[in-house]
Amino acid sequence: MPLFHYSLNPGGILFLGSSETVGGFTDLFEPIDKKWKIYRRRDFRSDDRPMVQFPVTPMVNAPRIAHEVKPAQLKIRQLAEKALLESYVPPGVIIGSAGDILYIHGRTGKYLEPAPGEAKWNIHDMAREGLKPELARAVRQVNAAKTAVDRKNVRVRTNGGTQMVNFTVAPLETSSTAAELMMIVFEETSAAGPPAPADKRRTAGTKAEDRIQALEQELQDSREDLQSTIEELETANEELKSTNEELQSTNEELQSTNEELETTKEEQQSLNEELVTVNTELQSKIDELTDANNDMKNLLDSVDIPTIFLDMDLCIRRFTSHATRVVNLIAGDIGRPIDDIATRLQDVSLTEIAGDVLKDLVFREKEVQSKDGLFYSVRITPYRTLDNVIDGVVITFIDITQNKKLEVERRLATVVIDSNDAVTVQDFNGNIRAWNRGAEKMYGYSEAEALKMNISRIIPPDESKKAVNMVRRIKAGEEVKAIRTKRKAKNGKILEVWLTVTKLVDNQGKPSEIATTERDLAWLTQT
Repeated sequence: MPLFHYSLNPGGILFLGSSETVGGFTDLFEPIDKKWKIYRRRDFRSDDRPMVQFPVTPMVNAPRIAHEVKPAQLKIRQLAEKALLESYVPPGVIIGSAGDILYIHGRTGKYLEPAPGEAKWNIHDMAREGLKPELARAVRQVNAAKTAVDRKNVRVRTNGGTQMVNFTVAPLETSSTAAELMMIVFEETSAAGPPAPADKRRTAGTKAEDRIQALEQELQDSREDLQSTIEELETANEELKSTNEELQSTNEELQSTNEELETTKEEQQSLNEELVTVNTELQSKIDELTDANNDMKNLLDSVDIPTIFLDMDLCIRRFTSHATRVVNLIAGDIGRPIDDIATRLQDVSLTEIAGDVLKDLVFREKEVQSKDGLFYSVRITPYRTLDNVIDGVVITFIDITQNKKLEVERRLATVVIDSNDAVTVQDFNGNIRAWNRGAEKMYGYSEAEALKMNISRIIPPDESKKAVNMVRRIKAGEEVKAIRTKRKAKNGKILEVWLTVTKLVDNQGKPSEIATTERDLAWLTQT
């Protein structure tokens, strides 16, 4: 710590850790913030600056000082200084502001003696008779005026006699220390032994006068002490009154602050209750929104309709999982323009159609075909919020491939029904499932009659083996070419026909039925 003090500039700041202090060196540093361990360097005069012991580093091959002081000479000097101090410097003591003795120099037994009872190192308790009142008054004056006080020819009672003593009380200029110190120097002027026996009456009178004078002096000192004490008490009383007023004012401020805090607490509690209520409502809304989102997701997934939601900039806002069958979408595509995403549709621009919808706010619907042969009905409608504000478009893709097939089949069925050729459908057991008008004309059986028949009724016996073999080959998945064969009409007439057999499959792609087209060769020859 002395090294830190020496290193710092005047008024410099010392920062220590939270668990560190300056220890016993409070005379070197003045605390600024005890909590954060911040101190300011106290300033010293050059003559009372504490000595700092720096580590000595030996110098290799350093030149020797021309006038080096030898150890013997240094010892002689110390002895001479000590002898001079003991011989010519008068005895004295250093005390604190309360009179506690801190240091003693020389022989002070003629002026001070231990007080009986518990050991006390206080100048007022140890001063000899006659010295105590003068010493107390001088110390008090030095404490008040901060200047040196001299006392001359003070009669002090010693062992069996008296002596005249001069003493000086002077303050020590050590503003850097926490305590105010004073130095007292005693000087003996003359001594008075016991009175001569020849003049006992005069001696007795002198003693009485001295005693009276001492008592008067003590009384005067007591009055001065009392007056000083009264003044100090009045000052202290005024300070206490001022402190009391300040405390009362502080108490009123604290009471006012307490009332404000109580009001703030009530407001905070009311606000907290409102927040709890709002939080509960928000949580309820969140639960409802979560349920609505779950319902919407399950609805869109169950409907199995690919759907894409676009914002006003035609960027992807959301899409269903089925939409990936039509447009190559991934989760990271949200926020990207729809024009940047590749689709499986042929000859259609979703961006162009969506832009037209946003312009006139009229939905668009168009049938398109995908690259894998599927047909979709693309419907683009404006996206309206609950406040009836347009905030984008919704694109839905409805698979109409099956409808297209049914339409083709319906057209084909119309052609087949109206055909002059006999067209029939039968299962592998020969049960007739379909019978067109050409079959009615050729064989004479109505459709109602045919649907209750087996195909074996119109096959002559000599052709039945060939027909069974054909059904077996078709059921095995073989391809059967058109052949010339015979069929028997309702009236028993044998017809020469050109037979074309087509295999029909089920949803799993397995053969399920047989379709036949039979053309009357006799009618063809006539035509």
